[in-house]
Amino acid sequence: MWQRITIPEIMKNEWFRKNLPADLVNEKVLDNQFEEPDQPMQSMDTIMQIISEATVPAAGSYLDQFISDNFDVDDDMDDIDSDYELDVDSSGEIVYAI
Repeated sequence: MWQRITIPEIMKNEWFRKNLPADLVNEKVLDNQFEEPDQPMQSMDTIMQIISEATVPAAGSYLDQFISDNFDVDDDMDDIDSDYELDVDSSGEIVYAI
């Protein structure tokens, strides 16, 4: 008579555990995998301080210095429209004048 194998029984089997993807590994094993024994873990306060420092922009790093008033996307489109050798058919194919 046949007996079904349950999921916990499958997960205990050696062939199942070999080359198991990281997201299917037991959480306890996964937690220990990334720990480095010679370096202490960072506290939550230290992590939050690093994140808060990273979100504050440095002095002079604002994007305004890169944006000028004469930037116009339509200028680029005018260059394409003025190219008399280039014709785009309604099908999307490019046809060149000979």
